[in-house]
Amino acid sequence: MNRKEELAHEFWGDLRIRNDRDLHTLVSELGRKDTTVKDRASELAGFFLVDGRPLIRHSALASIMELNRVDDHFEQIEQMLDDDYPMVREAATVAMGRTTRDTEQLLVKLLRSPHTEVRFQAPISLVEKNYSSSAHEILKRLDEEGDQEIKTNLMIALGDLSYTEAINKVLELHKSHPYEIIRFEAAFTATRLGDTSCSDFLLRYTTHDVYGENAVNALEAISNSIKDNKDVLRVLQKNFRKIFLSTERRISIASLMVRLGDNRTLKYLEQRTSSFIFQTRMQALDKLGHTSSYDAARFLVSYIGKLTEKKRPEKETSVRAVLNICHDLKNNGNDITTLAGDLTTLSKDKNLDSETIKEISDFVS
Repeated sequence: MNRKEELAHEFWGDLRIRNDRDLHTLVSELGRKDTTVKDRASELAGFFLVDGRPLIRHSALASIMELNRVDDHFEQIEQMLDDDYPMVREAATVAMGRTTRDTEQLLVKLLRSPHTEVRFQAPISLVEKNYSSSAHEILKRLDEEGDQEIKTNLMIALGDLSYTEAINKVLELHKSHPYEIIRFEAAFTATRLGDTSCSDFLLRYTTHDVYGENAVNALEAISNSIKDNKDVLRVLQKNFRKIFLSTERRISIASLMVRLGDNRTLKYLEQRTSSFIFQTRMQALDKLGHTSSYDAARFLVSYIGKLTEKKRPEKETSVRAVLNICHDLKNNGNDITTLAGDLTTLSKDKNLDSETIKEISDFVS
């Protein structure tokens, strides 16, 4: 029995693997193995990186990324960037952003790959590695790239890397590009980079089914520049009152209005936290955390105190929302002594995620 067979027997015993779909399922499950066997699970998955079936190679690579073991198979995964199958090439490009190796030059080169799925993923992987020094290459590629979806990813990457030198170029695209998605993403990116000239354009999109959330997020990013702007609030109030607006869009607009100084929609957000629809409750709780409102934080603290043990997702989201508000208030020079005390009390709940508890501890210390 060779090493591959030994490991397969350890994990799967004498289980009969009848077809490729069975094997795909088993290899995919290797990525979810317990910490105590991660090394051996990674080793077994590695054998399938060279399998003759693309679906199996892809599932093996996905498991290795889930196990955080890309470094162990780096050379083989690098070769998979030239795999015959698009889904494998794309996954290999994702993996280049999930390694401790220095992959900046490789990923920059992949921005010009002949394969569209590789070019699509390369800027995302550069952001995952936080390669801010690659931003000028991403900007150069923005001019050259002909695929509109890839162009969108390039702009998103420039925003994620806070590359303000891209503002003029993305504004040019916003004003002149024939495709709506590019004009919108350009406005979104320019605004994320601190430019306020597209705020009127983005306001019109706050009710859009596809672009609405990003429009709100972009306006939120420049909220200090447009706070208490009566014209902005007037448009948002009009949009908020639209009869056929979805609850999801209305919650986002309500949150932005409170952040910009109009507390009249705070009650609406509070009421949505009692919705019988789980997704609505969770969105309302999350968006309360974007309001930068002391009153919203006090409401959330009271809300948390009434939650039962079964409402763990609501509690986790609510605590994070309070923490977000505290960060905003502190950054704006507000006194958060009382809220910091509330956070300290909340952090004693052992049912909270350990990362949340650590973030609270770091904040109040």
